[in-house]
Amino acid sequence: MKKIVLYLFAALLAISPAKSFAEQDDNFNDQPKLKHIVKELNLTDKQKDELSKIRSEHQKKIIDLKADQQKLRIDLKDEMKNTNLDESKILSLSSKISDLQAKIKESRMKMWLESYKLLDDKQKEIWKNSSPLSAGFGHKLKGNLKHFREHVRNKICR
Repeated sequence: MKKIVLYLFAALLAISPAKSFAEQDDNFNDQPKLKHIVKELNLTDKQKDELSKIRSEHQKKIIDLKADQQKLRIDLKDEMKNTNLDESKILSLSSKISDLQAKIKESRMKMWLESYKLLDDKQKEIWKNSSPLSAGFGHKLKGNLKHFREHVRNKICR
């Protein structure tokens, strides 16, 4: 039982929410490196509008997913306070929280891919060389970016 409680505590610490997209504005002033990349890309007005639309849709989705995730965290916290712990309910709540975190990450990647598709070949090269995944669009990538891109390409090409 102690192992379950420790596992859940560790899981909750590992799933700390990042800065919400809702706090960001459409001209990327909240992320200086991203703002620089956007300027370097020399986007057309149409591309800027499309990127803004993609970003707004993503922001709305992330807000909903994070709200659901926070509600589940409260439920889990309440369940952990009970004197008679319901192991299956605790594990179920933990699993649902993890699933929502995975959906958030997937949404971020989909936004990146949709944004990438809007670019011409020259812009795509600038985008790739500027490490947009680690620089912004809400995704803090840890580890080897080259390995991550390879993993994503393999997953998409299946």
